Amino acid sequence: MEKVTRIVWEVLQIEVADLEANLLNLGANSLDMVRIGNQLEKEFKSRPRIDELFRLQSVQALVDYYDRSQEPSSSDSPTNDDALLGNHSLLSSYTVILDPLEREKFKKSRPGVRRDLGEASSIVLTQPLLTEELRQKYLARSSYRKFSLKPIPFEKFSLFLSDLSQIEIEGQSKFLYGSPGGLNPTQVYLHVKPGRIADVPVGTYYYHPETHQLVLLTSNVDIDRNIHIPFINTPMFDECAFSIFFVADLDAVGPSYGERGIHFVTLEAGIMAHQLELSGPQYDIGLCQVGSITFDGIRPWFKLKDTHILIHSTLGGYIDPSRSSKPDVANTSGQSLEKMATELLQRIESLSPDDTQALLDAYRAKEQP
Repeated sequence: MEKVTRIVWEVLQIEVADLEANLLNLGANSLDMVRIGNQLEKEFKSRPRIDELFRLQSVQALVDYYDRSQEPSSSDSPTNDDALLGNHSLLSSYTVILDPLEREKFKKSRPGVRRDLGEASSIVLTQPLLTEELRQKYLARSSYRKFSLKPIPFEKFSLFLSDLSQIEIEGQSKFLYGSPGGLNPTQVYLHVKPGRIADVPVGTYYYHPETHQLVLLTSNVDIDRNIHIPFINTPMFDECAFSIFFVADLDAVGPSYGERGIHFVTLEAGIMAHQLELSGPQYDIGLCQVGSITFDGIRPWFKLKDTHILIHSTLGGYIDPSRSSKPDVANTSGQSLEKMATELLQRIESLSPDDTQALLDAYRAKEQP
């Protein structure tokens, strides 16, 4: 405990008398947490994953983490919603880069492009002309991390989700995306915030692809922002209008593919998310893919079976049409709570009187017993 306390004191330049005190309330930001993680790794030769680190927001939480890491693991089996990790011995051998500047440097190095092939023979392909149409095609696929608080019109949201709907053509069921064996085992669930989508009350829903309907599962429930990684995804969640959860039913894929089914539903979820990401801007709806959430706490709201596993999730909201080709760049590292609160207030002030009233009415209705 003394080593952890000393490291926190040195990084934050303050004495933390209360070991349970939230470091964020004491002025720590994401860069401070990364620096703490760097020093902890030097001291203990190990560090939490970045999402774990941002959730360990007190000295005591950090101490408890290292106490647990020294205990022998009772099982190496992944939990229900960790099934995608599978045998990850190779991936776990990498040291995760936590420093934001180093992560950006790593990204700019374009590590996914092979540069080890030397003078190997190659065929130069015909390049397309860089027309405005092609430019807009590339810009259309963007990730949005800032959303307007203006409610999404019902018709636009309906058309947005229609890209996941099934239609009948000459007696055949057709979708806009591929699915393993035509089984469509990956289901779509949503949580809608109060007043953020016209005529869609707050709650959780199942999207029915055959009838193109939202089936209410649990009404009048709000998701706690803390299911998301602090600093990275919580500011985006605060502004979003809805969350989408891609959940696979193993009963719908296991009988055909066995253990390989998990790979197929992962692929299917990615295709579905990409389909929505491409079509969203034409309805003034932007999306951002979310890599990690704590799903267990909200799982009961979706009335799932034991054979359901979360594959992927995304956040979405209304985007200003004038910004539909100007994706937002994440820049919350080191950003103060005061600055983020100021930006949020500015978004509220930009709403029309009617939209503001509709938003207030929705929240008031939610609070009524």
